[in-house]
Amino acid sequence: DFIYSVALDGSDVMIIYPKKDSLDDGCEITGLRDISRDGNWILFNQNCRNETLAYIIKTDGSEVKKIHTGEGLLFSPDGKLIVIRSQVPFKKSSTVAIVNLEGNFVYFWGDEVAPGHYPSHFSSDGKMIIMLTENNYYYGVALETGQAAQDYNIPQGIPSPDGKKILKKKIPDFQIANADGSNVH
Repeated sequence: DFIYSVALDGSDVMIIYPKKDSLDDGCEITGLRDISRDGNWILFNQNCRNETLAYIIKTDGSEVKKIHTGEGLLFSPDGKLIVIRSQVPFKKSSTVAIVNLEGNFVYFWGDEVAPGHYPSHFSSDGKMIIMLTENNYYYGVALETGQAAQDYNIPQGIPSPDGKKILKKKIPDFQIANADGSNVH
């Protein structure tokens, strides 16, 4: 398993991770999760001896850091925070932690995340994590408190970074709409 960097035209293919002999025996890359909006960091997961670890690597491959134990999911809009989902010891459930680029806790939701609920993306203002349920229902959770926001209405879909558009999935296609639901196309 490798992480490659490729120009948009398909040229300049370069392996950025692992470098020769840098991947421990018994470890494998299990997923590329996100790229920071500034394009400087890639978030990926690696499984080493049945333990999931979150890493970030510079897009040029010059620096790689182990961030935390658990599954790294996404960068905050400003690229300073990372959402991590970790197994709760001795249970089949998980919890969410928000760490900085050094892996230090910034926010920790001590409560277990309901089974089938998954951090999907950030709100356009960066103040909430949008959770997705197994039934494709979205709801917001306040970043600082971990509390579900009762007054935060999230339409079915993913908001654009500026909050003005929504990407919706309508089988078998995708649609774009204004944030108020108008101008669907």
